Amino acid sequence: MSSNTNTLGWDTVSAIPIKYVNRAIVANNSSPSRMSYKAGDGSGMTCDFDHWEIASGGASSGQEVEFVLPCRNIELSSHSSLFGENTGTWADARFYIYLYLEWVPAPEETRNEPGIETHHLVPRLTELRPGIPIATYVTYESHSRPAGTLATDFFSKEDEFAGFAGELLTSWVGENLDKFAHIFAFVDLDIALDKDAAWAWCKPTDTGYAYLAGDSPDTSLLGVLCMTGGRQAGARQAYEIDPNIVPPGSIGGYLISDERFLLDMVRPILPKKFTNAKAQDWSVTNPETPGGQYTYTLTLKKPFELDKVTHDGAEYRPVMTRFDVSMVGGHVQITTATRTPINDYVTAYCDTVHKYEISLDSSSQIIGWARLDEPIVTHRVEDKTPQGLKLAVEIGGGILAAVLVIATGGAGIVIGAILVGIVTGIANIDTAVAALNENTSPDPCTAFASNLHGAIRWPLGSTFHLESAAINGPLQLGFDPHFTSDGGKK
Repeated sequence: MSSNTNTLGWDTVSAIPIKYVNRAIVANNSSPSRMSYKAGDGSGMTCDFDHWEIASGGASSGQEVEFVLPCRNIELSSHSSLFGENTGTWADARFYIYLYLEWVPAPEETRNEPGIETHHLVPRLTELRPGIPIATYVTYESHSRPAGTLATDFFSKEDEFAGFAGELLTSWVGENLDKFAHIFAFVDLDIALDKDAAWAWCKPTDTGYAYLAGDSPDTSLLGVLCMTGGRQAGARQAYEIDPNIVPPGSIGGYLISDERFLLDMVRPILPKKFTNAKAQDWSVTNPETPGGQYTYTLTLKKPFELDKVTHDGAEYRPVMTRFDVSMVGGHVQITTATRTPINDYVTAYCDTVHKYEISLDSSSQIIGWARLDEPIVTHRVEDKTPQGLKLAVEIGGGILAAVLVIATGGAGIVIGAILVGIVTGIANIDTAVAALNENTSPDPCTAFASNLHGAIRWPLGSTFHLESAAINGPLQLGFDPHFTSDGGKK
């Protein structure tokens, strides 16, 4: 099982290691082949490029992406009234620079589906904010030594020579970044905003991106961050990626926030199970934990009456005082509390805690569930009768079994709703009951996977094959895009 994850405020997040991003840069031949630059002070630089790539092992993360530009046949020149003309050459060097990306609408002629607007993640050609340049020189590495008067007379150290070259290079990049014509990801924005459509809760309506610098190309990640349902990114959304997003053994990781699951799949089905309640009787709270993470909980705000229960021919009306749902610690947890008045003096109480986990059979694409341990059940009868009437207490104990059946059934419906929501995209009480009875989703989740692939696509990715599913805070999916070796221009 993977460590707990977090969408950091976003509704959905998809991420892959940068080694696959760099593979697409090579396959699409996106990098410019050569540069020639003359600065205003007369200094200049020319070189040939190998394929650009996103770097790993650096210090940047978030929206600042560290690239490495491999350069060959470097020629430098400098002119000043004090030192005159100086030139230098360098067989090869790798320059590290910071760049930013941005989402731009796809060309109009490439759109072919009503209500959908495709956006491309591309290099940002303007400043992110005033004072933040398009490109920033970071450092260099080389296994050869520079030559010429710039290297021997003008600069006393190699890193000074490299810094001179790096600044000229980033100046050229800032003016010519459009020559790096690469699309890093594709997103289909749902501009129709049909909130009743299947899987509406995972259809993007606003986007961001983030980069995570790991120790290697396998642990460094590029992520697509999305809001759904017409929501826009704001102060709550962090432009970061959880380092545990990709499950062990999978190529990519996909998170759907627990807030979306609780509000869009679990809450709508509860009034269909508990007919005296309304969806508005529940709200999502997200208290911060000591580790700085947030645990979303669907919390009952207003008690409601349950169906009558009968004991020895007499009817009693239980009241649900707590029905909370949270997705933590690798499982779904449902906590319930009921209160059943027996008479003016005696009340029966029943509290339960149910825990479930879900999993995916990769070959059949069927999602199943399993109960973790036996439910925790505590009950008591509160007796305030002046004479301590044992009969009322016995009645209270007798109806606890009937109340427990109601609470347990409600808890089970939640896990059924989650399974059905994944497979069909729509909360449905009948299919939720079927999923609960069968311990599996009624159908493979291939349509769900197809929806995810349609919403967010990676270059060279030919499909979206689900490999795993688990509750790790959010719903965490492991997927294989089946990367191809051709251009992958979708």
